[in-house]
Amino acid sequence: MNLKYLKETLKKLYVFKDINNIAAELDEGEQRFILAKADELITNTFTFDKPWDMERCVKPYKLSVIDWEKDPNGDEEWCFMLNRMDYLNYLVMAYKISNNNDYFDKAKELILSWINSHKTIKPLRSTRTLDTAIRTMNIYEASIYMVNGLNDYELNIILENIYQQLEYLKNSYLTRYITSNWGSIQTASICAIIPLLIEDYENNAVYKFAVNELNRQVVAQVYSDGVQWEQSTMYHIEVLNYLMKYLYYAHYMNIQVDDAILDAAKKMADALLAQTTPNRTIETFGDSDRSNVEDVFARAAIIFEDPKYRSLAANKLDIESLYLLGTVSAKKYKMINSTDKTELYFDGIDSGMFTIKSSEKRDASFTMITNGSLGSGHGHSDNLHISIYHKGKPFMIDPGRYTYREGDPLRIYFKSMKSHNSMIIDNNEYLRPSSSWSYEDFGIVGNNYIRHIDNCHYFEGSLIGHAPLSIITRKVVNIGDGIWIIVDEIRCDGIHRLVKTFHLDNEADIRHKESFLESENAEVIVYSSEDMDIEDTVVSLRYNELKDSKKIVSTKEFTDSCTVFTIVAGKDVDYCQTHTFQNGETECSTNLVHTFEFKQNSKKYTVAIFHEEVYKGKKVFFTDGIPYHAKCVIVTEKNGTKKLLKMKA
Repeated sequence: MNLKYLKETLKKLYVFKDINNIAAELDEGEQRFILAKADELITNTFTFDKPWDMERCVKPYKLSVIDWEKDPNGDEEWCFMLNRMDYLNYLVMAYKISNNNDYFDKAKELILSWINSHKTIKPLRSTRTLDTAIRTMNIYEASIYMVNGLNDYELNIILENIYQQLEYLKNSYLTRYITSNWGSIQTASICAIIPLLIEDYENNAVYKFAVNELNRQVVAQVYSDGVQWEQSTMYHIEVLNYLMKYLYYAHYMNIQVDDAILDAAKKMADALLAQTTPNRTIETFGDSDRSNVEDVFARAAIIFEDPKYRSLAANKLDIESLYLLGTVSAKKYKMINSTDKTELYFDGIDSGMFTIKSSEKRDASFTMITNGSLGSGHGHSDNLHISIYHKGKPFMIDPGRYTYREGDPLRIYFKSMKSHNSMIIDNNEYLRPSSSWSYEDFGIVGNNYIRHIDNCHYFEGSLIGHAPLSIITRKVVNIGDGIWIIVDEIRCDGIHRLVKTFHLDNEADIRHKESFLESENAEVIVYSSEDMDIEDTVVSLRYNELKDSKKIVSTKEFTDSCTVFTIVAGKDVDYCQTHTFQNGETECSTNLVHTFEFKQNSKKYTVAIFHEEVYKGKKVFFTDGIPYHAKCVIVTEKNGTKKLLKMKA
């Protein structure tokens, strides 16, 4: 390798990022935080608590001697996190903040320790290909900060080893990586780093392999709706983060990125906009943590030069974004004017992900419904699941993932139907995980239907199970900021018992009150067609963390078929059941149609949801005096003026 080119590239990046002035962009609290983290690392104490640490561990573990194969808590994921070296930025930033060489020396010690422990790179727990890709990026980016303090010998050893690791990725590549976040993170890292190591990068075999493969991967992995196919928002973001790193360094090197890669990254960022909750976090969909996404959008605003991402980001660059983008970008970021003109709903027709927001404000309501394919091993049994936030506060949620440990019963539980807001017939889970990464059975997902008119939204989806054959159809109406109707239609011949469950956020209080449930914290009331019990449960909003919570459980015995409903309404909403009339004169049975009336502020909404095809009698129906023929309608009324909305014909 050409040491002169290596040094020049690192030094130019050092100047381009204006690293000498990096401390000026960090407030006092951020500087204290970085120094505290670096002080822990000086003593070989490790915690993994960054937002995008794939397997968090907030409990500190101190190693008397660095052993790159060690897992002090018995979870091999801890070993993987150690080897990713995602903590190097704390040491090199602490060095720039304090000019204390101890931090610089520790970063160098850790890097050289890993290199010296892996004279030959071969398959070990410490050399998994995913972790190798992340580690090479982290070592290279730390080297930018360290370039002026490393001698030629040290620099050559470090950068030669990075290249050896990248060659190892090419030689260890597996076909299954085409559709895995492992694959796209590996190839994005190679594409980003090789041009910074080799002047004639275009003729480099490792680089050419990675560029070609990354093009194949984004086409295979990213649905046309922008969602990464593995059915986990967290791993969607992990891939997006590395695509953006590639785009950033490619732009710096004046490298033309293929349109397929750029378009996929942009679509992924747009899809994430829609999935973001009012408090700027993600729901724990699939294998995900409830992490704040403002840093992702800060980087997207800079890299895509698009102000719409600025609207969901913080006012200044966070530590991770500043570390990557540098001081110049931090100043540029402050000049970007945000825009609130983003879509308030997302229809993931390909992925089966549907989201609705009442606004982009932090006190908005938010709805997420999932009914897609299983995805990869990171996918959960979450078909027909619904999450609800009211006034910015999570109420009904996805309980999370907790662990990847094989043999831990909670791993399978958190992936199961019982851990999602759905229904189970006769305790028969036909979406059935068998281990941490595999399934023994999975039902058939029906087509999804979605309609948005004004501030009213309608979703319909179904799931087909077997042994015995059963069809569950969930219909959801969301109106404005504080009205949800969840209607579930079950068809299964014979006598059966249905259990319907809704898991609550750990901070959402819930109590019985008269014929309904009430949550003071979430400011909602829950009504149901069946009696509701409140039971104890646990949720895991972050990897390796459990919290006590509550769940709402209701049961119904039925023969052949049944329809049940749940209403969630803000405390400012008046609710009652009413009726629909056939031919304007005959009151319809609830076997055919349920009709609900809501009053909020000065507006009234009357909602009719039909459960069966009408094949007898007259085909004209009246709801709140308005005639129509449709499967779902909403009649709105304000100041005496009524309007019919056909949500499904």
